[in-house]
Amino acid sequence: MQFQIFDAPVGGAPIWAGELHLTTVNGGLVNVILGTKRPFAGVDFGQQLFLEITVDINGDNAISTDDPPMRPRQAILPVIFASEAADSRQLNGHDWSAIFGGNDPTQPIPASKIEDQSITLRKLAKEVATQLVPSGAIVPFAGVGVPEGWLLCDGSELTRAAHPALYNALQNTWGSRDGNSVFNLPDLRGVFLRGVDTRTSEEGGRDPDNQSRYVNRPGGSFTYVGSLQDDAFQGHRHNLYMGSWGISTPNFDNNWLVFANNLADRGDNFVRDPVSDGKHQAPRVASETRPKNAYVNYIIKD
Repeated sequence: MQFQIFDAPVGGAPIWAGELHLTTVNGGLVNVILGTKRPFAGVDFGQQLFLEITVDINGDNAISTDDPPMRPRQAILPVIFASEAADSRQLNGHDWSAIFGGNDPTQPIPASKIEDQSITLRKLAKEVATQLVPSGAIVPFAGVGVPEGWLLCDGSELTRAAHPALYNALQNTWGSRDGNSVFNLPDLRGVFLRGVDTRTSEEGGRDPDNQSRYVNRPGGSFTYVGSLQDDAFQGHRHNLYMGSWGISTPNFDNNWLVFANNLADRGDNFVRDPVSDGKHQAPRVASETRPKNAYVNYIIKD
């Protein structure tokens, strides 16, 4: 049997030269897999095609003009998905410039070929950022404006519906007015950050005053993420060194007596301003105890 493919129901030249198969009839059926001897190179199965079958009628083991083809030609129903799958494996003979900008499948799809509002560079960047930086991550930001996808840590109130991923990360740790539909962002204006440490000093904790922590909005946690702590100066004492004993000058209404055991007895709560020790700069006096610092904006990933 000879098999040929045409692009018309009658006449014309075959677009696939065909194959010869020596077949056996089983129960009136013949099973043949076409394309095993001659590939379907250049055959577009996306269009209407017709299969012509010729049988060796005279039994001379050859197909000739003495063996007329069977009529009519059989229409081949295209399977679009199979055709597209084949095209995806082979670019030869197809114009892919509408997607790749050329016919080289190793090249990336250029931005000019991506339709707006479908897959844009901005959307791709946002998805990548979401995978790399989880919602709730806080970073110091040296700019003034807040980047897209981030929020300023200013204690603002947000709704759960509008920011589900961020709420799943924060819950109500930074406050919630109603404990139900809204939650607060961290308010990190003017404060330093400190790692949570709920251990006691006996357990090696680094926050011995953790019981002094508080929350400034309902719903927050006193001892975990979201709690605040006021500034403080570590408790201490001063020694006053004298040879044996001393007394302050008589120019003060209430004199100080300083004894050899470095203790002082006084009659007034009057303490003078700090002065230079002669080796360092003049003491800097302020309303808080702090290290050198620089302003930044703390922002949080939405």
